[in-house]
Amino acid sequence: MKVKDLMTRNVVSIKPDESLGDVVVKFMENKISGAPVLDDEKVVGIISKADILNMNYLKKVSERVVSDVMSRHVVTVDPESSIERAARLMVNRNINRLPVVEEKKLIGIVARGDLVKALAGEKNTY
Repeated sequence: MKVKDLMTRNVVSIKPDESLGDVVVKFMENKISGAPVLDDEKVVGIISKADILNMNYLKKVSERVVSDVMSRHVVTVDPESSIERAARLMVNRNINRLPVVEEKKLIGIVARGDLVKALAGEKNTY
């Protein structure tokens, strides 16, 4: 099975200049714990609840923007990659989600839970 077979296509994304307060609301509304950061449709970072929790609290969350705390070294995967390769990347790099990129544009995302279901024999139904 390939990444494209189980990736989520309608990806919630974040802009580098969004306030962290807005991001927290977006995470809660969409029931997600992280999202890719896009600038002109290109992945420039990734942000998670952990990034927000681990930040320096000298400024209020509402006064900070995504680019202050996002991870800039984003590991991505090709839609034609095997799910086994995606799983190895997640384990080896200790990451929870992989943006799926084709020709430098975000086309989907794969989370650890998606891979666990696929490797256990369940097909993604959303």
